[in-house]
Amino acid sequence: MSSGRDVDEALGALRGHSRDRVIAAETLAAAAQGFAKEAVDAFAEGGDDQHLIAERLAAFGSLVVSPLRYVLSQSRDRDTRFLAAVCLLYNGDAYGFEELFVALDEGDRWAAAAVRAIGDNRVVHATLRLERLAEKIDLTDESNVPLVTNLVSALRTLGKGSLPAGFRERLEGVEPEWRRQGWLGDR
Repeated sequence: MSSGRDVDEALGALRGHSRDRVIAAETLAAAAQGFAKEAVDAFAEGGDDQHLIAERLAAFGSLVVSPLRYVLSQSRDRDTRFLAAVCLLYNGDAYGFEELFVALDEGDRWAAAAVRAIGDNRVVHATLRLERLAEKIDLTDESNVPLVTNLVSALRTLGKGSLPAGFRERLEGVEPEWRRQGWLGDR
């Protein structure tokens, strides 16, 4: 990784002549790649701040894709693999998509986040899987509220504004009324 001095010199050289500017841009790109890898390494270490680091990895854009793929392929920690897969998806890379499906299939604590990532990234080929989940989810279980909320949003996004008829019918029977209205809105 480049030193702070190298970065400072490269930043100064950007205001120089053509050849110097090209070399400076190359130096800065290499430094940025090194910074991205360091950030991914910190993420991979785990800890209480892991999800907060994961949220900030998006600022590095495509520079984190290769290091995240490596973490995903090597880590034995479920949380680390899931968060790496989500980071990759938000960077346009579906390499870790199966990790999202594991969360959905197991109904684990990451299921709501998996649904949100799928909806946010408009992963159309996951629609059927989300519809199956919507058919079987217990709408009376308070612990499912975040998952149902994200399912409603994702299915609307993937269904171009509408919900599958069977899921909509199930939602129409939800009590209390304020929750039902929150999920159904005026659509």
